[in-house]
Amino acid sequence: MAATHTLTPAEKVGRAVRALRARDNLSIDDAAAVAKMSPTTWAAVEKGRSIRPMTFAAVEYVLKLRPGALQQVLDTAAMCSADGVAVQVLALLLPDTAPQARPDITGDVRKVLASAYSDGTKLAMIADLVR
Repeated sequence: MAATHTLTPAEKVGRAVRALRARDNLSIDDAAAVAKMSPTTWAAVEKGRSIRPMTFAAVEYVLKLRPGALQQVLDTAAMCSADGVAVQVLALLLPDTAPQARPDITGDVRKVLASAYSDGTKLAMIADLVR
């Protein structure tokens, strides 16, 4: 029987970064170009291998996250599932971007986060709200 790999906090954050990049329909090359970093560095973030503050700052800029959001999530990621980390990242995204487009979305997200649904279901529900 093969051993299962437990994701590190950085790998969980990387998966959330990948999901947000995909949500924005950006390729790794496109995201890296906007962030002014190499595609290899961006891919390292998504794999949980690069967690330098300046790298995170550039990724946050591209994904429209508030400064420090990824470090904040990384600090608590050990206590969450991978989907839970993605939910946290999406929740951090909302205060800076979504309310300008849809003022009612913050309340909707809070209701989803407070629900008894699994993290995976919450993630899907929040992603639908953000679209």
